[in-house]
Formats: sequence, C-alpha cells, structure tokens
Amino acid sequence: MNSINKVPQHELYYNLKRLTEIAKTVAYAKSADDAEFFTKKYLLPQIEATENILSTFERPKQNKA
Repeated sequence: MNSINKVPQHELYYNLKRLTEIAKTVAYAKSADDAEFFTKKYLLPQIEATENILSTFERPKQNKA
C-alpha cells in the first residue's frame, strides 16, 4: 500500500460497493422524483465519502506512450 494511504483497504472496498448499490437504486428508480430523492439523500453523500477516501491515495502516474 502507498505510504500516503491512511485508509484500510476494506473501507475503500465497502465504500465502492455501497456506491455501486446506490447507483443501481437510482438507475432503477420507478420515477424521476424517486431518482432525485435517492441521488440527494444517498448517492451524493456516498460519492463525497468515496472521494475523501480516494484523496488519501497517491494519484497513479500516467503512462505516456
């Protein structure tokens, strides 16, 4: 693991799994109102939590071809 990484790998896994579950809920919402509700209540906060975790990782260097 990168030395800058302060978050356990299982926490990143949990957050990405939860993000995926919420995104599926939004995608399969029965109405636009439901999709908006799930997005605001669950998806956006989960995206923010995942971004916070990812910010503890060093960004991979781009391979230039």
